[in-house]
Amino acid sequence: MRRNNPHSPESIAERQRQEEEEKRKVDEERERKRQAFRQLHWG
Repeated sequence: MRRNNPHSPESIAERQRQEEEEKRKVDEERERKRQAFRQLHWG
């Protein structure tokens, strides 16, 4: 069984996909907070 190469195209693509996923979650969370904040202040 060969070692998993962190610099192989598969690993790089996987890491990029995970980073995209994280960024999307953060953006969604930020948007949700922003809307909740606006509702709180503007009703």
